[in-house]
Amino acid sequence: MALNELQWGRIFALAWRNNDFKAALEEDPATALLNLRDNPNFFRRRPDSYIPPLDVIREITPPPGDDEIVDPNRIVYPEDFDSMQPTRLKEIIQNKKPVTMSIEYWFWGEDKGVATTNDERDTISLRDWGRIYARLYADEHIHLPYFKSEFPDSYHPKKDYSIRFRLSPAAVVNAIKKEFESDREFHKSTIGYRRNRLFALKSKPDWCDEQLEEAVKTGMVGNMLFRRCITKCC
Repeated sequence: MALNELQWGRIFALAWRNNDFKAALEEDPATALLNLRDNPNFFRRRPDSYIPPLDVIREITPPPGDDEIVDPNRIVYPEDFDSMQPTRLKEIIQNKKPVTMSIEYWFWGEDKGVATTNDERDTISLRDWGRIYARLYADEHIHLPYFKSEFPDSYHPKKDYSIRFRLSPAAVVNAIKKEFESDREFHKSTIGYRRNRLFALKSKPDWCDEQLEEAVKTGMVGNMLFRRCITKCC
């Protein structure tokens, strides 16, 4: 089962408290979380590196045997990709009439802040995230005859991108990037991403280290829940 918004809030709090975990999470969330679960000392590289107790780690990472971290169907989309006609998905994939994904926010009581940014040179733009999700949903319906006629032969057979994305967003993004690069005539442009970061974590709430650790352990600070609204990835 995919991680929920409260678990992701605790994960982000840990990333703000541990820079090595933050860097790994931005680049490949699935690998970062599995390393945290299976080998927490991997992120204990500095004298001041904070690693939560093992029972807390178990609460914020996928359980063994179920490595799913994100459910594409629970992401907040600006448009309904799943019900789009193939011609509309094609327009998005080819960057002719793009869909720009929404900004992600964290919520703490009545406070709200930007959780991640995609405006840095080594991250995927919100516009390219729209193309990625259009490709994901095109793959879901590629077996239908009226979808097949709109897309190149390389889209067949189905790639199971949606299932694979649940387990490793970074792996699917890199596969789609390679697909776009291999057929520039159809896709028009590739994804502007150098395998550095899927996103960049923004500024945390105005908390000290002790409050960040409280958020990691309990999901709350000052009796108020902390959560992340998922609008792009993970």
